[in-house]
Amino acid sequence: MIDVPGPVNDPTVYTAQVVRVTGDVNADVAIMAQVVEIYGEVNGDIDFSGQVLHIREGAVIKGDIRVKTAQVVIVEGVVEGKISGSYGALEDRRAGAPNAPLAPSPPEGPMMEAPTDRPPESASASTNDS
Repeated sequence: MIDVPGPVNDPTVYTAQVVRVTGDVNADVAIMAQVVEIYGEVNGDIDFSGQVLHIREGAVIKGDIRVKTAQVVIVEGVVEGKISGSYGALEDRRAGAPNAPLAPSPPEGPMMEAPTDRPPESASASTNDS
C-alpha cells in the first residue's frame, strides 16, 4: 500500500495494489492500482486505471477524472471537473444526490452506454406483425 500524506506539488505516477491519498495534491496524478481511496484535496487531474476509485466524503477534486478502466467509481466527496472514460458502474453516494449525473457529459466507453433523454420504446410499439 502507498499512503500519500501530501503535499504533492509535481506530476506523479503511483503504482500499487492500494493507494490512499490523505493529503493535498497540487498537480496532475496518474494512479494504477486495484483500489484507490482519496480523502484529501486534488488541485489537478487524475488519470486512473484499476478496479475501484473511491472519492471519500470530505475529499475535493478540482480537476477532471479520466478513467482508463475501472469496475466502479464511487463518489462521496466533491468532484468539480468531469468524470470520463470506461467503467462498469458509477455510484453517486453524496447526500441529496441520488443517481444524479456527476459529469456535464456522460462517460463513454465499452463498459457503459451513455444515457439518452428519450423514453425507452416499448416492445409492442416497435414491432407490428398484424
